[in-house]
Amino acid sequence: YVGTGIFTEVVITRHTCNDIAGRYKFNFKTGFKNTFFKKYAQMHTRSYRNLPVAFYRPLEWWNNIRQNAKYKIKNDEFVNVIYKSSLIGYFVYRDNKVIEAACFPKTGDVFCKAILQYLDLWLKKSFPEVSITLSLEHACSKYYRTLNNTIKIRRVWNGGHLIRIIDKE
Repeated sequence: YVGTGIFTEVVITRHTCNDIAGRYKFNFKTGFKNTFFKKYAQMHTRSYRNLPVAFYRPLEWWNNIRQNAKYKIKNDEFVNVIYKSSLIGYFVYRDNKVIEAACFPKTGDVFCKAILQYLDLWLKKSFPEVSITLSLEHACSKYYRTLNNTIKIRRVWNGGHLIRIIDKE
């Protein structure tokens, strides 16, 4: 096991959220939807498979997501993004931060705009900015870095997350 502790955050102002996301009509549904389990698994794999220290979640995990996420993700923190009658992605939002996001590559930019729209609608009067706490290599972080943003990096040497390296290659 290796201690690793580099936590990144891309901070975006609400004003930027409103400017970018206001042109699209999205439908947001909170909670895990049984009909979407296979899509969740596919989106997560495509979004996280090449990121260092990302969680591995096989299809079996998604088939039993309610039990597996029971004490980790509340139902209202899991947000499905529907665009033109299709699920294009999901994200997990907690404590004014997006902590997980996954979509199909072909809908990436639109999905990133959907997250901004959702956050702008929900945070209308509460917060002047939103935080995306995904790896800087995540597709959403790459998109958000093209906007007016601030990047924060917090290092916790010999702490943070413990990981097990199965194959050094």
